[in-house]
Amino acid sequence: MKIQPFILERKLSVFDDREPDDWYQKIVLLPENSLFDFCLAELISFDTLSQQLGSDIFDYLKVYYKNLYIPLKGSDSLSLHFYIRLDKVTLQNFLVIVSFGEFQPARYKVHLEGIWLLAGDR
Repeated sequence: MKIQPFILERKLSVFDDREPDDWYQKIVLLPENSLFDFCLAELISFDTLSQQLGSDIFDYLKVYYKNLYIPLKGSDSLSLHFYIRLDKVTLQNFLVIVSFGEFQPARYKVHLEGIWLLAGDR
């Protein structure tokens, strides 16, 4: 499997609010493309990315995000998470990486860290 950049806008804030009552509420990531909409309940810890997509992709992303340390952190020192979307028209898979967590007591944030195009078999 190979990976290539699709959108790499750092620190694009997509959520900044109190802890949600409904973790399945839709969050719009990019208003111009509903493919990337998500809910907080579907976020997967970045630490498990190597099990999902292989260590080559995980290692590549660790090098790309040079400011990452163990534990891996994103914008505002929030934990990194990911989810994968299939574009049913083009049949392309996209890896979406966000930082998410409690920024202050009862204040949660989500930032877009990057969207990557996945090519090849998983």
